[in-house]
Amino acid sequence: MESQPPRWRALPDPPRPPGPPAAPRLLLGLLLLLPGTLRLAGGQSVTHTGLPIMASLANTAVSFSCRITYPYTPQFKIFTVSYFHEDLQGQRSPEKPTICHPVLGTENQTRTLDCQVILVLPGASATGTYYCSVRWPHATVSGSGTFILVREADAGSRDGPHQEVPRSKICQQPQAASFRIHLHSSAAPRDRGLRLHRE
Repeated sequence: MESQPPRWRALPDPPRPPGPPAAPRLLLGLLLLLPGTLRLAGGQSVTHTGLPIMASLANTAVSFSCRITYPYTPQFKIFTVSYFHEDLQGQRSPEKPTICHPVLGTENQTRTLDCQVILVLPGASATGTYYCSVRWPHATVSGSGTFILVREADAGSRDGPHQEVPRSKICQQPQAASFRIHLHSSAAPRDRGLRLHRE
């Protein structure tokens, strides 16, 4: 008996799961991962720039930045920029004004404005997520936020070896979802610092 060469044939495609085609699912996934960069129908967006997580000693200046993109048209060229914060218990503060204001641009062109918010936070109770908020006459847009951990200057002697921030508060930041923050303290104040542990 002679052996015959193997015959090759194409296998049928595996069945596709029900639901939308792959491209829209991918787009939806990207939009869910990057909520701070979502643009509204009018073309305006607020994106936090810089680090998604910061640490500061109490009564020391700290800043975060956001980028505002909008069409320079009559309905969008007048707006106010403010900021607010949500603490670790989920309580939202009232909005506070910033020194960032609209600037002149070219009619019907996209305009980008970078704003920096400088704060002096009073103590550990100010720890939370800080958001830029832009209010146009017919819309309000907020960024994805910057988490700021505020530490008392002498907290090492009172808090014990380390202080943890709840993961749920850090994971509000899409870029920081895989990190845990530990503030380590030791006898020497210069050795106190922020360490990020990747999980």
